Parts: sequence; structure tokens; C-alpha cells
Amino acid sequence: MEGVGGEVRACVDNNPCDFISMPFEYPSHKSSHNFLLLFPNINDQSYNVVDYFDLSREVVALSLSLFDRFFATELCKPSSDLVLLTSIATLHIAIKMRESAIIKLSTLSWFGRGRFSERRIADTELIVLSTLR
Repeated sequence: MEGVGGEVRACVDNNPCDFISMPFEYPSHKSSHNFLLLFPNINDQSYNVVDYFDLSREVVALSLSLFDRFFATELCKPSSDLVLLTSIATLHIAIKMRESAIIKLSTLSWFGRGRFSERRIADTELIVLSTLR
């Protein structure tokens, strides 16, 4: 997997945070509500995406639920990149679960401002799903 800053790292022992090496210190990360205070655009941008594609707003509720449950596992202290990457991945998962429309990863990658490849988003989807199984 591609890491931050061009380094290549693989997930070790299925820890979803091993491939994100940027430290992010935040005193408590037990709920996405803390992340949404730090990154309020995630919520707004998720609604913008579903509104643009005329999708149900329930997709955002499901996405945020997946996001919250993933970070509630407390497997790592997330970087801002991991928060954004996970929000994109959970939004794509939620779209696939609730909508018949097919939204390509290449279309959603603009949400990450080009920081994440389609492959990296897909890998993160798998990590989220395996963590929440």
C-alpha cells in the first residue's frame, strides 16, 4: 500500500492505521463527533456529494455510522489524512449499500483533493469492512 510522503508500507496484523504514518494527537477519539468538530467539512461535503448525484441523504447517515464505528475501535490515533480517506471510503460503501446508482471511485477521489488514488480508497473500504465485520 502507498503510504504518506511516498513511503510504501503494508498493513501489519490487519491494523488499518499502519499505512498512515503521520502522527495526529487528539486527547479523545472515541467518537466521530470529535472528528466532526475538527473536520466539519466532512459532514457538509458528504451531503454535497449525495445532493449533487441526487442520492438519498440516508446515505450520509449510514456513512457517518460506519465512520463512527470504525474509529470507535480505537485501533489508532488517526491523522487528518486517515480521517478524510475513511470518510471517502465509508461514503462509497454507503452508496453501494443504499443506492442503485453506480458512483465510480474516480469520481469520488476529487473529494480527497487528489491525495488518494482509487486503489487506496478501495483498500480502505476493505479495511473498514473487515474491521467492522
